[in-house]
Amino acid sequence: MQGINRKKIHEYFIKLNERGENLEVINRKIRAIDKFIYWAYKQNLIGNENYQQIKAEIDNIVKSKIKNQNLKLKFKIKKLINLPKEAINKIKSKFSKVNLKKNQISNIEYPTSYFNIFKYIGFLSLIIFISLLSFGLYNRFFEKQERTFAFPQNLTRAGRLLSFQGRLTDSLGNPITTATNVTFRLYNVSTGGTALYTAGPCSITPDQDGIFSVLIGGSGYSPTPPQSVCGTEIPASIFTENANVYMGVTVGADSEMTPRQQIANVGYAINAETLQGFPPGTGTSNIPFINQDGNLLIAVANPGVRSTYASADFTISSAKTAILQSASIGDVVLQATESGVLKFRTGGNTDVNNRLTISNTGVVAIPSLSTGVLQTNAIGEISSNLGTANYIPKWTNLGLSNTSSIYDDGTNVGIGTISPNQKLSVAGSLGIIEGGVTPTYYTIFQGGDQSGNITYTLPTSIVANGFLTTDASGILSWTNTLPTTVTWSNITDPTANLTLNHGTYTTTFNTSATTGTFFTINANSLTSGKGLYLSSTSTGLTGNLAEFVLSGSNAGNTGNVVRIAQTGTSSPAVPLMVTNVGTGASFIVNDETGDNDATPFLIDASGNVGIGTTGPQGLLEIKSVANDGVSNFANGLVFGRNVSPLQGNNWGHAAIWTVGSSGWRGNLVFGT
Repeated sequence: MQGINRKKIHEYFIKLNERGENLEVINRKIRAIDKFIYWAYKQNLIGNENYQQIKAEIDNIVKSKIKNQNLKLKFKIKKLINLPKEAINKIKSKFSKVNLKKNQISNIEYPTSYFNIFKYIGFLSLIIFISLLSFGLYNRFFEKQERTFAFPQNLTRAGRLLSFQGRLTDSLGNPITTATNVTFRLYNVSTGGTALYTAGPCSITPDQDGIFSVLIGGSGYSPTPPQSVCGTEIPASIFTENANVYMGVTVGADSEMTPRQQIANVGYAINAETLQGFPPGTGTSNIPFINQDGNLLIAVANPGVRSTYASADFTISSAKTAILQSASIGDVVLQATESGVLKFRTGGNTDVNNRLTISNTGVVAIPSLSTGVLQTNAIGEISSNLGTANYIPKWTNLGLSNTSSIYDDGTNVGIGTISPNQKLSVAGSLGIIEGGVTPTYYTIFQGGDQSGNITYTLPTSIVANGFLTTDASGILSWTNTLPTTVTWSNITDPTANLTLNHGTYTTTFNTSATTGTFFTINANSLTSGKGLYLSSTSTGLTGNLAEFVLSGSNAGNTGNVVRIAQTGTSSPAVPLMVTNVGTGASFIVNDETGDNDATPFLIDASGNVGIGTTGPQGLLEIKSVANDGVSNFANGLVFGRNVSPLQGNNWGHAAIWTVGSSGWRGNLVFGT
């Protein structure tokens, strides 16, 4: 836009006058320029000072427009001084009513006052001319009129049509008024060549004077033109690909008329399809335009907006926020080639306003390379001109300070210590905050009062449902195998009930002790509870709920397998209580292997005691041999029997019976 200035606008107006353009045409062109300049100013394409100068020149031109549409001014400002003389000569010729032949001048007699009349007429004509000229200049430079836009609001294309007018006559010059076939062809050469475009033959009917008017390329055009049309729309390539275009006309069966008519350029067009052969669009070799959404679209590979003027800066500015935006996974690249430096500024447009600087070698500095409080070199190392050596800088709300507690000697890092001897040394406790939505508590690692270093080596794998173990060198590992030995002295003071869910497993306690007590349960504070409680809700028990077995056959086993004692001399407690509400025996002493003794000592569920029998018939039944029948007993003694075992109808509560006796031989009966 730098080529448009006040001088250019003035020169353009002078050329329009010199060409003798109609005043209405001049009016439209100046108004179109006025609107375009205003748009360019709003888009920051021209500066304010240049805009004001151009605007003032346009206003002067508009004010000076000539209202008299029949008056055409053709002049140059530099030749105004010559106008009066030329005007006088023209006026004399207009007002002269006589045609004098050269050889008749000497024979005409003029009165003396005749020349005085021409003098006054010439003077009067001059005054009239100057008045009209002044009036026109006033309209041109001082009167301002509003004009509408001369360009469309949306991107539209005018039809590619040629308006052609001619007059058809016969060989005698008589006008042809009947329908006649005419063919129009376009060439890129004045003679010969091949037609680029052909319209017709089309039937054209001239008027009574033989004059006709036709739109070439108007067939199928919408809306339908009111005048005659011939041929389809002219291809765009005819005018974009050819510097010169010629029209050839053929009437009827005649040969093509000569010479061909060159299609001349027009000085002005409200809506042009191309500009110097370039159409508007978003592709290559197109003129980009601002669409109805206010966007300037470019749809080509590797597009760019570049300034090739090396003597001045190129500025992209916005009256509000300027946004650089990429789409999808595209990057935004700020690129300074050669020795350029990337500078990020706020609050001004000089280096004083630099906030971040990146040199061409990759050094990043805040705010600038010379005064940066924080810098990185090309390989990413960070340095600062603030702080203390080996301390990592600490950012505060005011900037950098040297109060960081992190110390780096180049090999090891220390927190709270300036003499770290490990890659990370922490003086004090180490806390790991919990997870979750609102983490609050820490898992804290605290070293003890050690006499030397303790090293733990972390596991290299994970075992499900496992626990950590360590060896003598501190190597940790995960395992789900329980140790074979447990130090009972370390299992003390449980804080809750202990429940062992064994499933099908068993628990065995083995001891190698020869003296002392192996397993002890002390219930010294027990009052109404149970010191040892063994229960089962089984409904199919065939084994033993509790079993105490001494399997050694050595005669030296003189101790007790089970000893139940009540050593309190005045205690009325019962050492052994057997409660049986079932149908089985309450107590059995078995002296045979396999628990199959047929003559045990037992107490049944009813409290009857049997010695030598599994089914005592009274409160006490003692026998040495098996029962010999339904009612006979052999060598036995029965107490408390309710049914008499004797012959006859005698009843008794005690009886002695001997085998083989058919009566009471030597037997004693009580209660008969």
